[in-house]
Amino acid sequence: MTRSLDSEEADKQLAWWTERLELVKPLTLPERSRRTSSTRRYHRIVKAMQPDLAAMIRELSRREGCTPFMTLLAAFNVLIARYCDSRDFVVVTPMSCRNRREWESLIGFFVNTVPLRATLDDRASFRMLLRQTREMVSNSDPARSG
Repeated sequence: MTRSLDSEEADKQLAWWTERLELVKPLTLPERSRRTSSTRRYHRIVKAMQPDLAAMIRELSRREGCTPFMTLLAAFNVLIARYCDSRDFVVVTPMSCRNRREWESLIGFFVNTVPLRATLDDRASFRMLLRQTREMVSNSDPARSG
């Protein structure tokens, strides 16, 4: 069953996202010297995570009541903050949209691209950042947040 948003619901969701994304400035990535060659070669690096590191991430995630995705997102946010010298930015990620029981057996790609605003405090521990990330991800759906 497909349902479009009525104007009241659309207005409500637009207001919800506008509030969360207002005053966000674009990130400035650090400059890198570039080759002057006209041929561009792109490389892809694939590196598997060591099993013991993956186990530590799963254990930390379990202890903090979050998913490994949330833990890795929190770490990624720290990395972006350090590279860009910014403590307030948005990371956009695909998120599953199978949040209704009747959709579980359907075949297809159910995904939304969701902007997640990170606001980091230099005084916060990683665990505090992880809790903040868990809340941000858990509350990223305006339909659930009211």
